[in-house]
Amino acid sequence: MGALLIDAIELLDGRLDVLIISGGNGYSEYLGLDPTDAASYRLMYDVAVLSPLLLTTAAAPYLSQSKGGGSVVMVSSLASHVPWPDTAPFNLAKAAQNALIETLAFKHRQDGFRVNGILPACIHTGALDVMAAHKNKSVVDYAALRAESHPMGRIGTPQEVAQAVLFLASPASSFTTGALIPVDGGLKLSSWFNRPKLLAEYVGGAKA
Repeated sequence: MGALLIDAIELLDGRLDVLIISGGNGYSEYLGLDPTDAASYRLMYDVAVLSPLLLTTAAAPYLSQSKGGGSVVMVSSLASHVPWPDTAPFNLAKAAQNALIETLAFKHRQDGFRVNGILPACIHTGALDVMAAHKNKSVVDYAALRAESHPMGRIGTPQEVAQAVLFLASPASSFTTGALIPVDGGLKLSSWFNRPKLLAEYVGGAKA
């Protein structure tokens, strides 16, 4: 992470104002992670916690020199609040990432930069298309199924996440640090487990 940061600083002529951390490992939370295998938990912890921690630590000296006040924005997930049992490695890592965001925000509270997080629910990225194929469903049908769990009745777009990131990265949020902002269509107000159709699709309904 330190070497990556140094390369970036050289390209930016020695100046860093905003650090946006939106990392993944090529797996979705529905593909490739085994909740019974410790390796899945270690993998997600490395991606969601250790990498952002080390990257922010390397960036701190540069962010603290930002003339307008530096900003770190991490893209976490609402999965930490409405966890699905089969995605435990992802849920736990994102809960730890949320704690990391708050910890770093307090640690650097007077160092000239802020640390905040975004908690998206289901967003229609390429990963959703891969999940649909994995479930032998059309993208339209799978997106509609996922939309049923959101009180607003739809899933989100990458642009809607980007607007929230932009707010936290900009001076418009200059008095905000340690915030965890849901971009979730109201999912935090509800629960996956209130959706019988989702239960039937994923965990056999009655078994839950």
